[in-house]
Amino acid sequence: MAVDRPRVDQRSLTRALGLGAIVGLIYCSVSGGPYGLEGVIGESGAGMGLLLILVTPFIVGLPTALLTAELGTAMPVEGGYYHWVKTGMGPFAGFLEGWWNWVCRLGRPGRVPRAVRRVRGLLPAGAAR
Repeated sequence: MAVDRPRVDQRSLTRALGLGAIVGLIYCSVSGGPYGLEGVIGESGAGMGLLLILVTPFIVGLPTALLTAELGTAMPVEGGYYHWVKTGMGPFAGFLEGWWNWVCRLGRPGRVPRAVRRVRGLLPAGAAR
């Protein structure tokens, strides 16, 4: 006598973004665009200004990228941070993470350009020219 087992659906994540779309998504997620950078090139010169604009998102985004890669490999599910926090700390913490993530993204577009301008202010006087 054979025992009928319930059928379990196997799901896989769909990877539909190309390299260009991912790079654009990362840039817009980290900096929200070039808002507030108008004075950086004029104040620090083209070389230093472009260097700060190109390097700062990597400094800001590298720890997050490493964390996301590690957790995404350990738990390859859709939902990202929300799912990881919910699994580790419970449904209420997952809800809070999802809510705070959404609220923080409302104010994020202007933070990185301001950080670039602050870093430029911390450099020695001769390094900005």
